[in-house]
Amino acid sequence: MAVTKKFTPPSEKKKIKLDINSHVLKELELYVECGQEEYSWLTMDIVVEQLLEDTLKKDRSFRSWLKNRNKAEKDKAEKNHIPNQHQALDSSQYEQAQP
Repeated sequence: MAVTKKFTPPSEKKKIKLDINSHVLKELELYVECGQEEYSWLTMDIVVEQLLEDTLKKDRSFRSWLKNRNKAEKDKAEKNHIPNQHQALDSSQYEQAQP
């Protein structure tokens, strides 16, 4: 019997180092082994990435926090933006502003 999760090959990867409890690692290894029955190319990297991705997508508190954070960053960027004088003028105003 294979795992219920559908896996797809990832695009780009970055290396990280993790220390996890041995019992969690053993279960993870068994999960990968189970998944490999259906997806022979499946690796632990792919499993961890996609499990984390699913968890992050489903965490409502995190999503809310992220939305508020992104809004605050956008507001801050807009507040600090000083438009170029020529960008602020439309074409008719630009002609009038010329000496």
